[in-house]
Amino acid sequence: MNTVATFDESTGTETRSVWDAQVQARTYATNLDLKGKFATGPLNHAVLVGGDYWNLYKDIEAFFGTNPTIGPINIYSPNYWTAAYVPLQNNSYYPLREEWTGLYGQDMVSFLDDHVHVLLGGRYDWATYGTGYSPNSIAEALGPFDPTTGIGFLQSHDEAFSPRLGLILQPVRWLSFYGNYTKSFGVANALPVPGQPKFPPEKATQKEVGLKAELIEQRLTATVAAFDIVKTNIAQALGGTPFSTPVGEVRSRGVEFDLAGRVNKNWSVTASYAYTDARIIDGQGPSAQDIDNGTLYPPTNIVSENGNRLQDVPYNAGSFWAKYDADGMWEGWSLGAGVVAVGERQGDNENSFQLPAYARLDTMVQYHFKPPAETQIKNATLQFNVINLTDTGYYQNSANRLSVFPGAPRTFLVSARAEY
Repeated sequence: MNTVATFDESTGTETRSVWDAQVQARTYATNLDLKGKFATGPLNHAVLVGGDYWNLYKDIEAFFGTNPTIGPINIYSPNYWTAAYVPLQNNSYYPLREEWTGLYGQDMVSFLDDHVHVLLGGRYDWATYGTGYSPNSIAEALGPFDPTTGIGFLQSHDEAFSPRLGLILQPVRWLSFYGNYTKSFGVANALPVPGQPKFPPEKATQKEVGLKAELIEQRLTATVAAFDIVKTNIAQALGGTPFSTPVGEVRSRGVEFDLAGRVNKNWSVTASYAYTDARIIDGQGPSAQDIDNGTLYPPTNIVSENGNRLQDVPYNAGSFWAKYDADGMWEGWSLGAGVVAVGERQGDNENSFQLPAYARLDTMVQYHFKPPAETQIKNATLQFNVINLTDTGYYQNSANRLSVFPGAPRTFLVSARAEY
């Protein structure tokens, strides 16, 4: 992978680095759920208990740095021709280890003729995780950690209880009011800058209230919700490098609206809208100047990001999709079209630049039919999609000033599905 190392706006000169990695990974995962229903007097219980286990073993052997065959480029007058790429000997070794065990349980208690539902639940997690670094070998990267060089393996063990509480009031069958409170716990599956401390576990607290309505004889479902989420110890990728840096504490508040279902025999719709105010409550990171100059590990100028908007999160985002299913002589044919709209976003957590708003138009043609009985196929569907029909140019997201990712141009997709 070719990445931007430094950039000079006045001259347009961009120096480039190479991240050429070979990854060996092994994952084990399993879970067991037990469900049951019973009653205790006027209370009806729907119980779930279970456990899961996750084990990740990953070794990354890579070359990271400048490569003579990939030189600088001037973005104002680019010359894309370069000599044939010549891989260099690996100079970066990163082992990653995770082992995770969780036990969970919940009870949905319903009473008053199912007009009231109370959810009581929780989860307990035990997690052991670590990362290492060496410029020489995986074996050295798994050895004792040396804080003066950053070489060796850092491992941590954490455990936590995460409660889950919920309440649903259903005065009539088609209308529900709800609220919930949950906590979560997770480890950061990311590489810290060599020599920096291991990332602490990510924790979150979420509060949500809302209402859900079933309209037009329960064919259409509408949901409105307000949420407040606080996350701590989240990791943010350092664009142009394989490393990440801790952001600190982030708070996200907003309102969401969703609508989905069938309006009548022919028309179905899906719509969503979200207003989100996501801000850094307590955090710091490398300055935009550090990123331009490539001085990221360690950065020479740490800046406070308190109060800044979280990058890549717009205030406003929404989508609308409508589908028409024909009948009569055109039965089996379906046409669909929709738009995805995303507002302006901050390009980095320092809020030094913005990604402009965009709207993208997508379309679809589908034919659904039943093949002859001798084929033993019950149903078959042919579908043709055009994503970004108008070939709109837009930026989907960014990591920082040197890593901005454009959205895909007009894209054609053809698919076929058969049910036996």
